[in-house]
Amino acid sequence: MKSAVIFCGVFLLLVTACGCEISKSGQDNSAFNTAPTMLAVLPAGYDLLDAVFSANGKHVMIAATKDGKVSLFYDSQMSMSYDEIRGMVFRNGYSDHAYVARKGEKNTVVVKGVLGKPYDSIGIPIFIPDGNIVYPARLNNHWFIVAGNNIGQNFDSSSPAPAIITNGNIIAYAERKSDANKYNLNVCSPDLKECVKGKDYDFITGLIANSSNKAIAYIAVNNGKTTVVNIHFSQTGIVESEGRWYDEVSIARYSNNGDHIAYLAKAEHRAILVKDGVETMTDNYDVVFDMAVSAQGKVIHSAILKGQVAAYIDGKKRSKAYNGVDDLRLSPDGDNYVFSAEKGDKSIVVINGKETQIFDRVVTPKFSPDGSKIVYRARSKGERFVVVADLKGRAVREHPHYESVWDVSFSSDGKLLGYGVKTGQEFWWKVEKLNEE
Repeated sequence: MKSAVIFCGVFLLLVTACGCEISKSGQDNSAFNTAPTMLAVLPAGYDLLDAVFSANGKHVMIAATKDGKVSLFYDSQMSMSYDEIRGMVFRNGYSDHAYVARKGEKNTVVVKGVLGKPYDSIGIPIFIPDGNIVYPARLNNHWFIVAGNNIGQNFDSSSPAPAIITNGNIIAYAERKSDANKYNLNVCSPDLKECVKGKDYDFITGLIANSSNKAIAYIAVNNGKTTVVNIHFSQTGIVESEGRWYDEVSIARYSNNGDHIAYLAKAEHRAILVKDGVETMTDNYDVVFDMAVSAQGKVIHSAILKGQVAAYIDGKKRSKAYNGVDDLRLSPDGDNYVFSAEKGDKSIVVINGKETQIFDRVVTPKFSPDGSKIVYRARSKGERFVVVADLKGRAVREHPHYESVWDVSFSSDGKLLGYGVKTGQEFWWKVEKLNEE
């Protein structure tokens, strides 16, 4: 393991920035909406392009088109018209909302209806806990990181995606030095005025932050070899630590609690699962699709080999081969797993290796907060609905059918599930009991 301590003094300046005032913008709407509620009605003549419901079910953003122009409806409040709207996002627990809008050749981020500065290109916006929006933007062939009203120094890169860590008080992103054709990680304070640069590499990708807000990691390439670099934050400074160098690293993920990190690698034509630095041989793969790591350190990943996709638990194959595998999830206790799979022109959910009933399409299976149920969305004969299944794959309940159904959220006590639906021009928040009483 190779480490380098970088500018302890600047790090202390960065972490002490956490004393900044939390924004009073928006309204704290963290409580889960427990009642069915009609949130918006799309005016006649407008066609739906996309919609996002807040996780607590109190608001909806709708991108809709009419006469070749696109407008944003926040609940029933209509924006001006644009050529394109994308990247709609809510601030967690608040009414604050933002999206990327394009008029002609220029793009801007719109926050609570207020237009930001125009750029040639803008990446996906992210709300940080103080209420500011952070996003990458390109202007005149240079990239910038924008944080609220602050704009960082310009740099070269290929559409950088920032990672937000330590509760939004550190912003990290990869930048390229065009004169030397080298990449390094840049770690900045939330106002982007104080930054620390990491070690130079031939290429950096796959930047991830763990949810415990204590570390970040990225995949680095040098001289044709690849490693995973961890950056840890402690009172002794910022420490950059390289793992073993491999021929290839495909994907890296933290566990939700940030206690574990895993990745898939290849060395001398052998495939290796690396979990917390410990190597386990696994089936050789052509492409790795996704990975998830439980709080206990169990790893599930999906990979394609000889044209078929299968799921693996801790490096061992645990499913049949399918045309496609998505939505990998591990239960809160790490003992159970679920994913969606393509089977011919149909879809199924696979729970602990057992297949559920076949639908035209299934998406986003997830565990209930207590891990006892699986909830997923399904489509059959043009209708969408939510299905609740037990851990043996048996459908416990099939909810009412709608024209469109959005992703499911759970109440804090785990007793209710809520989701957005569209019926005609109306957009509703629907609430159901998770368990029958």
